[in-house]
Amino acid sequence: MLSKKNNRLMVNEIENPINDLKKMSDALAQNHLEYRIQNYPQNELGKLSESMNTMAEQLNVLMAENALKQYNLAQSELRTLQSQITPHFIYNSLDAIISLASLGELDLVQKMTYALSDFFRISLSKGRDFILVEKEIQHITDYLTILKIRYGETLDYKIEIDSTLYHYQMLKIILQPIVENAIYHGTKLVRRTGMIEISGELITNNMHFYVKDNGKGIEKEHLAKLNHDLANGLSSEFNEGYGLFNVNKRLLLYYDNKAKITLDSTYEVGTIVHIVIPTNCIEDERH
Repeated sequence: MLSKKNNRLMVNEIENPINDLKKMSDALAQNHLEYRIQNYPQNELGKLSESMNTMAEQLNVLMAENALKQYNLAQSELRTLQSQITPHFIYNSLDAIISLASLGELDLVQKMTYALSDFFRISLSKGRDFILVEKEIQHITDYLTILKIRYGETLDYKIEIDSTLYHYQMLKIILQPIVENAIYHGTKLVRRTGMIEISGELITNNMHFYVKDNGKGIEKEHLAKLNHDLANGLSSEFNEGYGLFNVNKRLLLYYDNKAKITLDSTYEVGTIVHIVIPTNCIEDERH
């Protein structure tokens, strides 16, 4: 363990860039998209600051595209990118980094800072809409790494993806909003340790992903309504389904109604979200 003096020095070194990141998070949340972080260190916090600046630029582009003919796609992508920079997620993560630093937990500080920086880097993906499945899995792994460090023993997760999927392309930021929904409207509502299981397999020409939780579950009538609305591309009247329905809307728009999401749930036991995405025979050029 570091001495108290060394701890304080390390905390001082990261507090200023973290405070700058918090200010930018507030600015973006209020649609002040011209805000930029001017000076940042040459480390993972600096990379995170750079990613936030790039994200602000992409939000500006998407806002402009809203006025063009691809309104529905642009609006959906705008909401998706905005969902990645919600102040509570950034604030809680940055505060956790400061707390870990004050305790001298250098390994966890480095692990969490890298995961947060990588999470935003993949969210941006240089403006691309489609990324490799391998990157999508890394994105959700980064997200769960951050939450696992924050929540400790109250959250656990397992990811098992058939490696044959890794070199296919898929629409980015599909799994993270579904996992977020599973945690905040599922596992956090029960006393037992929250468990998130993510799996994926290739069946004929479709990628199948499953997000399973041991949370509160969904009552039968509510479940039927949700599945009906998902199948028909409708918005949910239930606030807890916002992230799920935005993902569904993006899938329907980009895959011309050939992708789908269905729910299977048992009340007080848990829920499985099943996502089907056509491969369209698009693979990474390296293969």
